[in-house]
Amino acid sequence: MCGILEQVDRLLRVRPLHIRFAPATGDVVIGRVTDVAKGHWKLDISSRLSGNLHLSSVDLPGREQRRRTAMDEMNMRNLYGQNDLISAEVQSSQLGASTVLHTRNLKYGCLSQGQLISITPALVKRVHQHFYRFPQVTGGTTVEFVLARNGLIFVGARAVVNAGNIAKDDTGCCSSALSRLLREYICRISNTVRVFALLSLSINPHIIWEMSEKSVDWGFEPKEILTSTFQKLVLTKYVEINYEGNNK
Repeated sequence: MCGILEQVDRLLRVRPLHIRFAPATGDVVIGRVTDVAKGHWKLDISSRLSGNLHLSSVDLPGREQRRRTAMDEMNMRNLYGQNDLISAEVQSSQLGASTVLHTRNLKYGCLSQGQLISITPALVKRVHQHFYRFPQVTGGTTVEFVLARNGLIFVGARAVVNAGNIAKDDTGCCSSALSRLLREYICRISNTVRVFALLSLSINPHIIWEMSEKSVDWGFEPKEILTSTFQKLVLTKYVEINYEGNNK
């Protein structure tokens, strides 16, 4: 078996590299809406079973606190429509049953204007923070980095389209065009993630950002990051970082 070695006290186990995502309570996931049903959305979360996001588990437009009505059900597509990409948190998950999700937080919501990278979930460790903002580029736009436990990673200019689940019609995020500099920066970070996945290296957002910055110093264009030359440099630098960290 080939996998990642994990140790808990004196117990050693090998986690396979290619596994199906098994959701657990508290996991941050990224899913795509496959169906808008009565009172809930069905999401594909790259798991054996789909995820259910109930209308009662999202904030109403303007974060209004009240009971959901029939009118709210009629306006569900104004919040999340079919094929929308959503970040959410696992509220509960039971063996053999569907996974229940929620987006009761300003950091969750629709994802747009970016790239979605799919990797094996084994390379994504459970960490305290799954939402990152990389340093600003020219123009003051922040690049969002969403690291989901189900092996989906989103890199974009603005992660949450309807922050606080504000209706999509009330936001102009999807209509604004991205500058070429920002698009190249998103591609640079995304391709760095793909290199880590090709080398079966655990995804660490801080190292991802450092390597993307190193690619500029080394003179690599975003499209050249996927070459074998850059992969060798990444592997060498990754070993050096881990060696220095273990000797501190």
